[in-house]
This record gives sequence, structure tokens and C-alpha cells, in this order.
Amino acid sequence: MSALFAWFFLSLRGRISRQEFWLGYLLMMAVLFLFIPRLQDLSLAVHQPANGNWHRDELDAALLRPKIGAFASMLWPLIALYVKRLHDIGASGWWLFVAAAALLFMTMIGIDPRNYVGAAFFAVVGLARGTRGDNRFGPEPIHR
Repeated sequence: MSALFAWFFLSLRGRISRQEFWLGYLLMMAVLFLFIPRLQDLSLAVHQPANGNWHRDELDAALLRPKIGAFASMLWPLIALYVKRLHDIGASGWWLFVAAAALLFMTMIGIDPRNYVGAAFFAVVGLARGTRGDNRFGPEPIHR
């Protein structure tokens, strides 16, 4: 069971179905939803100012650190899910980096990319039907 869990969230090889993608994605979002408030409470307790009074920038930093840590710890499992889902569609996992570069470029030139590239890529990856039968990335996932 642990080998399957490790493959699902850590490996970039193979394919997963739409159902497996959504279950993995929702599981990761639930973990973030449950742990971020607890980590923020811990961060506030650890970084409590000596005089007891928070400055706005100190408070913002104390609340942001757990979010950054939680999202950083979830980055690789998210990449693994996306890459395996792209493999099921018949596309290379490198398309994930193309989408990330497009998001970065749009942000740099002042366009809010969340409304365009991110949503379109998420929809394609999450909703597109995978290729039938085996493809160059492996056998067809059991569930469709």
C-alpha cells in the first residue's frame, strides 16, 4: 500500500485517470485546509513578540510562513499528479512547465493569468478524456 501511495504522489512515471486525479487533488487540498490553520496557530505561538504587541508586518510574516511551507511540501505531489494526468492524455509532462512559464510571463507583463492560462490548463488536465489503451507512457488506468 505504501509503495502505491509513494508512486501516486511522488513518481512522475505512469498514468492516472480523471477520477484518480480528482481524488488525489481533493485529498491534497483537504490536507492543506486542515493543517494550515493549525500551523498558523503554532507559528503565532512560536513567533510571539517579546512585548506581546504584534506589528502588522510581523503578524503577516508569522501567518504567511506556514502557508509557504505547506504549499512547498505539496508542490512535488501536485507536479506528480499533473504529470501522470498529462501522460494519460498522451502529452508529455513538460507541458506543465510550459504552462508555468506562460503564467510567469503573463504575471511579469502585468496580466492576471489566473483567469486565463491556469483555469484553461486545469480544465484540460482535469476534464479531458485519456487515450484509450496503452500509450508511450504506460498502460491505460483501470478507472475512467
